[in-house]
Amino acid sequence: MIVDDDDAVTRVIAKALRLEGYATQEAESCRAALSLFREDPPDVTICDYQLHDGTALDLLPELRSIDPLAGVIVLTGHGSIDLAVRATVRRRSASSNVTPARSTPW
Repeated sequence: MIVDDDDAVTRVIAKALRLEGYATQEAESCRAALSLFREDPPDVTICDYQLHDGTALDLLPELRSIDPLAGVIVLTGHGSIDLAVRATVRRRSASSNVTPARSTPW
């Protein structure tokens, strides 16, 4: 599942995943993501950090309450090492790997 309130970002990620043979679901908010997750839990959720109705850190415990082993990848264009550390410490259910964005072929 791709969770992002920027339709262009969602389309690019979905297209890249579909080209690799993955099925995708899209949601534009925490509320929509939670609803889709309850209906059909995905193998992995790719979530923008900042959404209109909350953050990925608000959504993560909700998803993990449904599936404790849910895989969640958080993306952000406004991240920092500090944010990654706070996310890991505060939620204790996340691991962190902060890497800079690179140009992609898609």
